[in-house]
Amino acid sequence: PGRIDLEIITSMVSPPLSASMALGFFRALDENQDGHVDFKELACGVSAACRGPEMERQKFCFKMFDLGGDSQLCESELIQMLENMVEIVDKIRADGGSIRKEECKTIILDLLQRQGNSKTEIRKHLTMEEFLVWTVDNVHAREISHIIVQLCHVGLGLRPSSRMEEGNIVKGWLNR
Repeated sequence: PGRIDLEIITSMVSPPLSASMALGFFRALDENQDGHVDFKELACGVSAACRGPEMERQKFCFKMFDLGGDSQLCESELIQMLENMVEIVDKIRADGGSIRKEECKTIILDLLQRQGNSKTEIRKHLTMEEFLVWTVDNVHAREISHIIVQLCHVGLGLRPSSRMEEGNIVKGWLNR
């Protein structure tokens, strides 16, 4: 009693999130990794996902995509992350995303190579700090962050801090 499991979270956030993203969302909320989200974890997780600056929201997104729980995103996690981002952005935006799903692996390999110490070195993972730098100018990362904010307000019942925020959330939800 008083604990939320993966099935409940999945029913609240999928769609618009894919099943793998719903799992990541659940794991980002489940701080102690006991397979359940209690009230404190839910309150803290929703606050991290929705309140404060964009960087704090992106830290929550990083946790969503870190399915291994090792505080870094490996190549397969990065590819899955970008494929999910592209899929969601394509559904939201009338003009679609600027990336085709088939290009995701190439983009991630390029990102990992840019993080290496030389032109030929390809890193095997991305740290949270590197992820945060990447998200600054990335439309896909911003869209995912906005979707998470909308889900927390509409699906999980977080009260908006102002009427203007409420209007933006409702408009975003309806547009999607």
